[in-house]
Order: sequence, then C-alpha cells, then structure tokens
Amino acid sequence: MIDFLYNGREWLHASSVTGLDLSSRATATYLGVDISSVAGATSVHLNDIDTTDLWSGNTFSTTAIANPNDSAAIRSTYEQAQSAYNTALATNQEAQKALATAKDTNTTAQTALATAQETLRLANEAVANLNASIQEKQATLAAAKAVLAEKESTLATAKSELATEVATLNNLKNQVASSKATITALENELVGQIWSVKYELL
Repeated sequence: MIDFLYNGREWLHASSVTGLDLSSRATATYLGVDISSVAGATSVHLNDIDTTDLWSGNTFSTTAIANPNDSAAIRSTYEQAQSAYNTALATNQEAQKALATAKDTNTTAQTALATAQETLRLANEAVANLNASIQEKQATLAAAKAVLAEKESTLATAKSELATEVATLNNLKNQVASSKATITALENELVGQIWSVKYELL
C-alpha cells in the first residue's frame, strides 16, 4: 500500500485514496473494494464516491457499516478501568494511613500493658517485703491490694484496648490485601485493554 501511494507515479491514486481530492461540498464519502480479472490479470480496486457525485434517484446504499472496534467504545472502557483503578488506589492509600495509625495505637497499648505489668510486679514485691507490725502489715497489705486492684483494672482495660486494636489492625490488613488484589486485577485488565487497543489500531 505504501509503495502504491508513494511511488512517485500515482499522485492521482494517492490523493484519491487518502481523501485529498474530496469536494468541500461533500458531507460524506463512501469507500468500496472490488476485484477484477481481465486477460488473466487479477486486480484489486479501491472505489470511492462522495455525496456530490450521487445523482438523484440512485439506488446506492449509504448505510454505514458499524465499526466493531469503535475508538469511542474502547476509550470509554479504558476510562472506566482507569477510574476504577484510581478509586482502588485511593482506597488503598487511605487503608495504609489507617493501618499506620493502628500500628501506632497498638504500640502505645503494648507500652501501657508493659508498664501495668511492671507496676503489678512491684506491688507484689512490696507485699512480699512488708516487715511492719500486723496492723501496719494489714494496712499496708490493704493499700497494696487496692493498688493491685487498680493496676489490674488498668491492665484489664489495656488488654481490652489491645484486643480492639489488634482486631482493627487485622481488619485493616485484610482491607489492604483486598485493595492490593483489586489494584493488581485492574492493572492487569488495564494493560490488557491498552495492548488490545494498540493491536487494533495497528
């Protein structure tokens, strides 16, 4: 085809096939292909005609043949896939931020738990080392038990908060995994569609 259009001897054919000789008054141009065989020579002909050459009363069909590879449909599919990818990417970024926050909260809860456990250890040690009188020991023991109860309450609260944060962290990990899977699927779909478009445009 390139040799046919640009061999230096086919200017009229080249201008016709490429549409350079179309009338400015034409509203549409129709292209057809036929094959002829004369004296053993077979030729393929590209025939075009525009609306200015269609005489009144002709039976020429001007119904356009639908293009199954319409670029508008392909672009629409691409844009939808790109939009879905952007949404999934934004969701993943938000999930990553939430995960980082949850990790910070979990670290704080772990520190509080360690502090409470150390406080409990010190309280138990203090109880074991009481050498005062029975009344003093009873009073000190009562005070230590009160401290212990308070610390145990703090420990229970810290454990409860830790369990909540661990559950939140696991949920966010699942969201991140789901988002990554969605992004991977969309990227693969997008790459496939891009290659499909490139292939069809070649």
